[in-house]
Amino acid sequence: MKNIVVIYHNDLDGFGAAWAAWKKFGNKAKYLASDYTMPVHRGLKNKEIYFLDFCYALSEMKKLKKEAKSITII
Repeated sequence: MKNIVVIYHNDLDGFGAAWAAWKKFGNKAKYLASDYTMPVHRGLKNKEIYFLDFCYALSEMKKLKKEAKSITII
């Protein structure tokens, strides 16, 4: 997996946010659609993670914070 991971809400707002991220990162990032019913994506250790129009429950975000290189929530 690439070092930059963009996780966006699987709806029109999230897709628009993912498009804006793609304009910045292009093919340097991995783009993953998600929603509140889906499990946390795996393989995020040491990754720069961008959450767009979405984030997981606080307990899951705390776990990710321990293993991710960085987390940005927009």
